[in-house]
Amino acid sequence: MRLSHIPFVQEFKNLDIHRKIYIFGLLLMAIGLPLSSFLMSNAQFILALNWLIERDFKNKINKLNTNKTVYFFLLLPLVHILWLINTSEYSWALHDLKIKLPLLVIPLILGTTKPLLSKELKWVLYTFIFAVFAGTVVSIAVLLNIYHVEMHDIRGISIFFSHIRFALMIVLSLLICGYYFVISFSGLSIYKKVSVILLMIWFLVFLIILQSITGWVTLFAVSIFSFIINYKSFKNKNLRITAWVILIVVIISTLGVISKAYYDFYFTKTYNLSELPEYTSYGNKYLNDTTSQLKENGHYIDILISYKELSQTWAELSDIPYSGHDVNGFLIKRNMVRYLASKGLTKDRDGLLALDSIDIKMIEKGYSSNIFRYKFIPYVKIYNIIWEIDRYIKTGDANNKSIVQRIEFSRTAFHIISNNFWFGVGTGDVVKSYEQAYKDLNSNLNSKNQHRAHNQFITFLVTFGLFGFLVTLLSMFYPGIMNYHKGGILLSGFLIIIFISMFNEDTLETQAGVTFYIVFYTLFIFSEK
Repeated sequence: MRLSHIPFVQEFKNLDIHRKIYIFGLLLMAIGLPLSSFLMSNAQFILALNWLIERDFKNKINKLNTNKTVYFFLLLPLVHILWLINTSEYSWALHDLKIKLPLLVIPLILGTTKPLLSKELKWVLYTFIFAVFAGTVVSIAVLLNIYHVEMHDIRGISIFFSHIRFALMIVLSLLICGYYFVISFSGLSIYKKVSVILLMIWFLVFLIILQSITGWVTLFAVSIFSFIINYKSFKNKNLRITAWVILIVVIISTLGVISKAYYDFYFTKTYNLSELPEYTSYGNKYLNDTTSQLKENGHYIDILISYKELSQTWAELSDIPYSGHDVNGFLIKRNMVRYLASKGLTKDRDGLLALDSIDIKMIEKGYSSNIFRYKFIPYVKIYNIIWEIDRYIKTGDANNKSIVQRIEFSRTAFHIISNNFWFGVGTGDVVKSYEQAYKDLNSNLNSKNQHRAHNQFITFLVTFGLFGFLVTLLSMFYPGIMNYHKGGILLSGFLIIIFISMFNEDTLETQAGVTFYIVFYTLFIFSEK
């Protein structure tokens, strides 16, 4: 088939020049969002320049006046500008405003331009899905070392943007695929049905590999919400039964994995602390700290330890010195003790010799438990969260623990809020305020771990205080409420994705996050479905 005979190409050729550029800019944006900040930035430039050259400002102003939703979107960048009044760090404030520029530009362009037709919206969304798929393929190539990139954990396979942002895009792709699959089900050929199902399975498997808790939670929430809202619209009986089965399986399996991880951590059979042996089989005395409650995989860590035997035996098994450090900079000997505990082994010569070559490599690479040998299953991530929380409760140390560090971030944020409750610290003073707050609280977090709240709502409360925070909520939520029926399941599903992410991330503090938020929010409102 010649390129000119493809329906999309034929329809695109019939558009006027400014409409072509407008749609081209959106298609470029759809590619750039998951793959390239360069393309993403240039897409915005193309859209803005085309909007200006097109002129017709009288008509655009009329659309602006009749489309009040745009004004609510513009409240968010307006707050950032107004709160320069109580800012002292203008260099950081200007940097922040530059990041937030899409919040001003995108609503103006999409809100005052002729809405995308249903088929035009599909062009953009399908292009986005294809780009996300391409991103997952590249990530798998990184994972398999086909494309070599230095990384310290599985999150490093997302080389274009944050793994959390990429996970959200995968969830959105699943939502879009599911939506059009359901509404077009009767008209799809077997080939197309199988293709869509395989693509969705691919995305689901990749989401598991990526190990993004935010991605899993948003997918879980969107799946349940979408099912409840759309169940009655499933005309095909088999489709309804399949949807029920999938929902039940997802809920049961999720609860099952969480329960198993919790049980294995706290209730795995272990030694009777009152009957511990005093000596190893080689006659060396054990160190038994029965007051310690620290565990790995349900087994106590600080019992049945012979550092003498560990030191002598480790030299026979590894080139890394016993007193050396693993790839993460932690002491090998401590990591070794935890790993042996995770397998229920004694921490002596017998225990070390029971390990295989993979176990030795795991210790050298900084893994503290043998469960990480099975890293591509959700159980491992859930178990690690339980371990982090348990260790934080028992030691108070949150360093290098991604989940519980957020508790310390929030504690620091609320210290700032208590001193700047009504009007916040200003657009540019957030970083400086956090640095001072960590000093005031004598935080035990290392300086490299002292970050902002990782919660967009808390960040806005810190920045703008109560008054500004209420305005940001109005700007973020009211457009969705006003256009709920117009936006349909795509809008409501997207808002679930984006607002859940805001509880775990400063979503609107990066260019990628801001653009992802405002582009799809406005697309789903200012387009025909």
